[in-house]
Formats: sequence, C-alpha cells, structure tokens
Amino acid sequence: MPDAALCWWRVKNQSLSTERLRQKAIERVTQAIQYYWSLCCLAELEVQNEAVHLAKQQYESNFRQAEQGMLAPIEVVAAQTQVRPTGRARLPRSRHSRWLKTT
Repeated sequence: MPDAALCWWRVKNQSLSTERLRQKAIERVTQAIQYYWSLCCLAELEVQNEAVHLAKQQYESNFRQAEQGMLAPIEVVAAQTQVRPTGRARLPRSRHSRWLKTT
C-alpha cells in the first residue's frame, strides 16, 4: 500500500509541476505582450513630442517671416493651428494607447 500512495503522490506532484509551468509560461507571454505594446506607445510618444517641437519651430519661423513681410499672415495662422494652446500638436490618438499600462 505505501508504494501505491507514493506512486499517486508522484503523479500528483508531476501534474502540479506541469500546471505551474503552464501558468508561468502564460504569465511570461502576457508580460512580454504588455512590454511590447508599452514600447510601441513609448516610441509613438517620442514621435509625437518631436512633432510638437517641429510644429513650434515652424510657427516661430513663420511668425518671424510674417513680421518681416516675407510671408503672408495666413501662414502664421496655419502654423498656429498645428499647435494647441496646451503646447500639444494635433495628432491622431494612438490605436495602441489602450495597451499602455500605468502602474
């Protein structure tokens, strides 16, 4: 009888180990996916920041040229519409932003 109990115990431990391995694999894959989308969003954020910087530069350049009479004032307005009052460029919302997780 002890051999049968020991055999049952080994089978039980093996199935628990397999389940733990399976669970760890699922956790690692899920974590990798979350990191991937976080990196995608980070890269997109860098692009948006660069776009804001360039839009501000364009506005400042157009403003100076309009003051000197080298550019029509409407070009200043056009450049100004690219930058919001908050300093953010008008860019489309990220389709992956829902994956960016704040912890």
